Amino acid sequence: MTSTSAIRRSPRFLAMSVMAVLLAAGMVTVATPSYAATPEQAQILSDTNKARASSGLPALIANPQLDAVATAWAKQLEKNGTLSHNPNFSSQYPAGWTMAGENVAQGFPASSVVAGWMNSPGHRANILNSYTEIGIGFVEAGGKRFAVQNFGTYKNSSKALSSAQPTVTGTAALGNTLTARANQWAPTPVTLSYQWKRDGVAISGVGATTYKIASADIGKKITVTVSGKKTGYTTQSRTSPATTAVTAKYFAAKAPVVTGTVQAGKTLTAAVGNWVPSPDTYKYVWKRSGVVISGATAKSYLLTGSDVGKKLTVTVSGTRSGYKQLTLTSAASVAVRSR
Repeated sequence: MTSTSAIRRSPRFLAMSVMAVLLAAGMVTVATPSYAATPEQAQILSDTNKARASSGLPALIANPQLDAVATAWAKQLEKNGTLSHNPNFSSQYPAGWTMAGENVAQGFPASSVVAGWMNSPGHRANILNSYTEIGIGFVEAGGKRFAVQNFGTYKNSSKALSSAQPTVTGTAALGNTLTARANQWAPTPVTLSYQWKRDGVAISGVGATTYKIASADIGKKITVTVSGKKTGYTTQSRTSPATTAVTAKYFAAKAPVVTGTVQAGKTLTAAVGNWVPSPDTYKYVWKRSGVVISGATAKSYLLTGSDVGKKLTVTVSGTRSGYKQLTLTSAASVAVRSR
């Protein structure tokens, strides 16, 4: 059985037409698209299921193949510029349906189109019918809006969460913090988890809704994958669009110079020279013939008997918010003399 309803919004009126109910059957296959609901699809699904819940009905399951049917027709309506039903919608459904229906609308934003349908008996009947799955299409272009709902009843419907594609806000630059927005998931409540990725590779130990960009991210694109879990539903994962490649600022500096008398009992000092801009912090590591000297992390170092005959270097690292850390090593001193 198939059922169709249409609604048009204009500055002056609402109009509705209901087509005759016909017996029908469909056994076709439709290629499954890569599914990621848009915010408009998620809004319409959420509002539709809220309306059903208010009438004691179970939530409709988002079907990516029905989404493809609905979206294709919404695009066709936008191209035509007039409202009409898809005369072949049920033949485009995936195999196995026992009942099919369609709602179409013109002029409504995603946030209010379900309310418009619910105020029209024919559309309301479709929304509150005993369907199990739904596909949604929404197109807005050139000042025109078209919305399509394709309903289907399937005997073996699997419970699947519906979700919008997550987004990442913030500027992709070293030291900045990015924030993940999961957008709408249904039916609520849904337990969400987050995994940040660098050029598609998971960043270990990062599972919060925010991520502070590190030096390892420079030149890479960042995404976040949001996974939703709900008892009785298949876990779904959605990945955001990638950020632009992470940028960074760089220091201008020269290698440090070791100053002082190179003799046991004397103190050597690291002269860092002129860094542009000045780092917020410097870190020092002294080495004896290339081997790190334990605990020697100050700007100055007191030479001991263990240094006699060895050559000393100092490695200086500069850090500043928004700048890539710069690490420079001095030339080696002459061999340390005894007292």
